[in-house]
Amino acid sequence: MLLEKNKVDVEDFGDEVVMLELETGTYWSIKGALIGVARALLASHDPAATLTWWNTQPEAETEVGNAFVQQLSEHGLLVDGDQDPNTTFAEIHCEPGAPRFSVQDDLADLVKLDPIHDVGSEGWPHKA
Repeated sequence: MLLEKNKVDVEDFGDEVVMLELETGTYWSIKGALIGVARALLASHDPAATLTWWNTQPEAETEVGNAFVQQLSEHGLLVDGDQDPNTTFAEIHCEPGAPRFSVQDDLADLVKLDPIHDVGSEGWPHKA
């Protein structure tokens, strides 16, 4: 299994990784040591191998990492595929801080709105 990168847009701000699901408008906020897991998955590491690596990190919390990968799977963001055998975790690092993530869909309708085609006469962000 690998992260389906065609289904997300990701921005790494250093102290937070924000991932936007392109089809649903759901966005993920990933913070603290869990950023290492996000970075590893974005570098095409297998989730199981990533969790094994992450659990060796000083601030790793197994339950948080497992919940994160489980939710990625539930959202259809993990697809069948094999990790490149030449990839290593040497370049991946975790940020300091308690690992945490949140999944938000409260702005999904606005995120999915096509501002050129779907706005009303009042303009953005009002739907037609």
